[in-house]
Amino acid sequence: MKRLSKKDKIIDGTLRLIAKRNTLDITVREIAKEAKVNVAAINYYFSSKEQLFLEVNRLFMENFESAIKILDGDDDNDETKLEKWLLEIIDYSMHYPGMFNILIEKLKAEEPSLQDVVIVAKLWECVAKFSSLLAKVLRPADGDERKLFILFGSAIVFPCMIASYDIVDEFKLKTQEGKLQLIRMTLNIFRR
Repeated sequence: MKRLSKKDKIIDGTLRLIAKRNTLDITVREIAKEAKVNVAAINYYFSSKEQLFLEVNRLFMENFESAIKILDGDDDNDETKLEKWLLEIIDYSMHYPGMFNILIEKLKAEEPSLQDVVIVAKLWECVAKFSSLLAKVLRPADGDERKLFILFGSAIVFPCMIASYDIVDEFKLKTQEGKLQLIRMTLNIFRR
């Protein structure tokens, strides 16, 4: 297993703490404790909590771009493309569980920053492409596409959330086979 750099440990610790606390209201000392580094390391790599959060946002955008490339690809049939995209999202959401909390905060922001607006726009672009692909694969009744997106997304996200917290991992989602089993089982259930 690859050892994380201190900078990566700080980012991971930040996202774990955000997920655990279900809030962005965390201190640098709390981040340091969660990441198992000292406060000086955070100040060295990021100079401030705001800079650390900017780096988290950059990581967020980088991962969104990667996910969108899968949805835009022409190399695979729709179902294979959907599976690849879902694998990417599951990996990402399990490694960075705090990203969902950050995303919800950005969606709720009354006075979003320019960066928040860009991230939310990317999110909606990704949601639209995913919803369209999901509808092609599962062919829902007219008008049910949005309901399908919500229910299907929940069926994938919830097992990932509880597995990332080591509560229950019925599907063995820390393995590629377990992730594919969850995806294929969910697709089969929604085909019925």
